Amino acid sequence: MIRAVDEFFNLHDFAEYVKVGGVDYVAIFDDESIISDNNDVVTSKPQLIMKADDVEEFAYNDEIIVRDTVYYIKQIMPDGYGFATIIISKDM
Repeated sequence: MIRAVDEFFNLHDFAEYVKVGGVDYVAIFDDESIISDNNDVVTSKPQLIMKADDVEEFAYNDEIIVRDTVYYIKQIMPDGYGFATIIISKDM
C-alpha cells in the first residue's frame, strides 16, 4: 500500500536520489537563491524535503551527496505529517 507521503517522492516528477552513508534515499532538492538588485546571487539556502522515517538516523554534520556535490546536514526539522526538511550546507 502506498502511503500518502510516498506520492510526493516520485522520481518522474521532482524527486531525485541523494546519498547518505553510502545509501540512496529519495528527496526533493530546493536551492532557493537570494538575488541582489544588480542580479548577483548573494546567498542560497539549500535544503531537502525527505520522508521523516528516512531521516531518523541522520545527525548533524552527516555527509549527504546531492547532484554529485557534498553537503553537510545542519538541521533536521520533522513536520509531524511524515515529512522532514533537511537544511544542508557545503561548509562543515
